[in-house]
Amino acid sequence: MYGHLFDTYVPSIDIASIEGAMSILDDPLMKRLITSLAISNITTEDIELVVNGKYNVEYSHENIKLFLKYFFDVSDFSFSDKKRLIEAVKDPDIKKFYKIAIKGDKDYLL
Repeated sequence: MYGHLFDTYVPSIDIASIEGAMSILDDPLMKRLITSLAISNITTEDIELVVNGKYNVEYSHENIKLFLKYFFDVSDFSFSDKKRLIEAVKDPDIKKFYKIAIKGDKDYLL
């Protein structure tokens, strides 16, 4: 992140992947989709397939993985942690999708 924000070389980090993660953060549709899929415990590989296949955008696996790592890491959240997170969301549109995601109905969510 530092290398991307301050245009500085950082060893062993792919700055292009950070840029992709930042562009996901700026895209409300993709942000909502990826975070909803993460709440429903879908793997990053499957999230990449859904995003690139259904929406005809090109986010790499690394872009999605870094987005989830830096901006929405719910991998260690328990079910009750996720419920508390959903209740704290103020946007009713996003909250609706998160509630679908936590129920585990992945097909309906997609």
